Amino acid sequence: SVAMLNGTTETPVSMAGNYEIITSCTDGCTFEIQFTDAFCNGLKNGDNIVVYYDATLNENAVIAGDGDNNMAKLEFGEDHYTTQDSVTTHTYGIEIIKTNESGTTLLDGAEFYIYDAIEGGNLIPVVKTTDADGNPIYKVADKTKLPEDKPNGDIIQVTNGQIKVVGFDNGTYYLQEE
Repeated sequence: SVAMLNGTTETPVSMAGNYEIITSCTDGCTFEIQFTDAFCNGLKNGDNIVVYYDATLNENAVIAGDGDNNMAKLEFGEDHYTTQDSVTTHTYGIEIIKTNESGTTLLDGAEFYIYDAIEGGNLIPVVKTTDADGNPIYKVADKTKLPEDKPNGDIIQVTNGQIKVVGFDNGTYYLQEE
């Protein structure tokens, strides 16, 4: 979303007639926000534009390790650019392995929920997807994008004795087997 900031007052800017989001970029970026001439011509000295966006992990996300580097820059006027700014996003995953008591046989079909470490534990919703190789995995879900029929996401189901769950912030989490 886009907003205008005047001092401490922030006013949302509607997309209609003011800007468009372009996702078919040819310069290697993921998306661009292109403001209309009418919007730009209406800006006053001292106006600030604030852009908010959410990113969702996909199958190419770097789990642990060096993380993913995200970059942003602003191009304006004729051949004017801001300094490119970057931030590295880190995410983590866990692998659940279900075995018999002696640890010699992988067991299939176990089901789990994951909770955070806050007292009382908040359910961390996950959704089932696949990794880059087509293997089933679960990833932490955006709570605002869960379907109405699954407001808590999917239950984690172990396949062939194991399953990966990715998309966690650094922290402590608890598994509860159903």
